[in-house]
Amino acid sequence: MIDHQQRHHDAAVPNAVWQTALKRAPDDSLASLATAAYYANEHQVSQKALEPLAAAGQSGAMFNLGVLLKDSDRDAAKRWFEQAAAAGGSRAMNSLGVLLADSDRDAAKRWYEQAASRP
Repeated sequence: MIDHQQRHHDAAVPNAVWQTALKRAPDDSLASLATAAYYANEHQVSQKALEPLAAAGQSGAMFNLGVLLKDSDRDAAKRWFEQAAAAGGSRAMNSLGVLLADSDRDAAKRWYEQAASRP
């Protein structure tokens, strides 16, 4: 149902459906749930789906949390990007450069350089 609703914008997915999906989704489905929620503009649901994956060390989830939070909570986004970058994520390194470009140009440059040096 959630996938159908995302592709056919005939009605919003009720909050009760999102909450049930969060409670019942197996861990290997949380990333897909987070993506569906993100595209449905249900960012809190997306965040809740990503947090256990990030806590378990999944760098992609860490990066996605950074993306999700960069406009609403820059400090949290920075922490998630840093964790994903520490795991070797070049997209997170680049995102740190973007995030820091206005406030700390030297740190931003270092992150850009690190990202560029990754294979």
